[in-house]
Amino acid sequence: MSDEHMVTTQWGTKAKSFAAMESAERTERLQYCVKIMDDIKANTGIDIYLSYGCLLGAQRDGKMISHDFDIDLCFHVEAEEKADVVSECRRLIRYLETVSHRVVVETNGHFKIGKWYKEGIYMTIEFFVSWSVDEDFYMYFGVPGRAIATDVLPFGTIDIEGVAMVAPNNPPAVLEAIYGPDWQTPNPEFRYESIDWSPFQGFSVNNNKQYWDGYYADKKSNDVWAEYPSQFAAFCASEIGARSRLLDFGCGNGRDALFLSQIGHDVLACDYSAQAVELVKAKGEVIKSAIEAEVLNIYDVAQVQKFEQKRAASFDVIYSRFVMHAITQDGQNRFLNTAKAMLAPGGKILLEFRNSNDARKQEGNTISEDERSDGHYRRFIKTEDFVANVDGAGLEIAYLAEGTGFAKFRDEDPNVTRVILMKAEKVETL
Repeated sequence: MSDEHMVTTQWGTKAKSFAAMESAERTERLQYCVKIMDDIKANTGIDIYLSYGCLLGAQRDGKMISHDFDIDLCFHVEAEEKADVVSECRRLIRYLETVSHRVVVETNGHFKIGKWYKEGIYMTIEFFVSWSVDEDFYMYFGVPGRAIATDVLPFGTIDIEGVAMVAPNNPPAVLEAIYGPDWQTPNPEFRYESIDWSPFQGFSVNNNKQYWDGYYADKKSNDVWAEYPSQFAAFCASEIGARSRLLDFGCGNGRDALFLSQIGHDVLACDYSAQAVELVKAKGEVIKSAIEAEVLNIYDVAQVQKFEQKRAASFDVIYSRFVMHAITQDGQNRFLNTAKAMLAPGGKILLEFRNSNDARKQEGNTISEDERSDGHYRRFIKTEDFVANVDGAGLEIAYLAEGTGFAKFRDEDPNVTRVILMKAEKVETL
């Protein structure tokens, strides 16, 4: 492939342009997209429609833009509250995962799916959420609330590369809202000069990662840097059998993982912050601990699948403190499923997290009823909701307590929930 057919995306990466494809291949890809769109509508009730660069090319001349590189679709949800919009996005992601699409979550309003749709050809499709509140229409991330809802709904169709696809009923109005008044003029160098992210606050799944990377990058300002274990780790020490194989999920600065390693357990410490993982490794070398540490991001489906394949049923204990409230509900669901797969029969999951009675819930910007952001994301978990979630995951609760006094740190005494979950012993068959 010649360099002229490689393009630099608005995100700074390289990609194969549509100019490098024969017309028949472009048509075939779009026909496959229509099948996916129809399947989603039939099984979830969610409308999928053409948007961004694909809509732009369709409206200009009925073709994919030659210097473009991906297929852009939007999914419109019947919700007005942000929490409900996010919930619908997660519902769609879960459905796509069940039908064997590889899903890469960028945010709670934007994800990509990939699949080998024919031998030797892998296709990626990008999805963006949209919703409307009366006349105001929102499309992640290009339309932060414009009075064009009636230009989108009810949906119409538009032809692109000979394929009829669902689209807004007035594409020019939508394209102007996305790209500005000059949308009809081709511009291979187009970049988004500024984006109003305010309507989409709380959609990101990486804000915490950026926050914690920065936090752990300077260990001098982190004065609890692996100096002593948490109250929860001390409590759990008596709940763990001798020389257990233990996974610390969301290990942070590693103080608990290192403590558990030093009292005789085989510990693998994981975190989605590479800075945190490097800190744990460095401290482990200093104190001559045999601890292992690696990066694991629960939102990275491909990475988690590789992790599961390598270590299925290989841990006696999975330990996680102050992590559940730092990830989304979807992240929690993923964690419980992964943890269950990682545990040996009879294994334990030891958890501590902030609950909905914690005073911190009154602070920060409100994302939803139980979600806040005050520099980084927190979710204040209703204990009864977590119990229901555990039941759905096929795990058993062996111990549960909630209240203050469990996690004191300096002047703060959070209201937390402590849980010990059990994976059933293997049932012998006759």
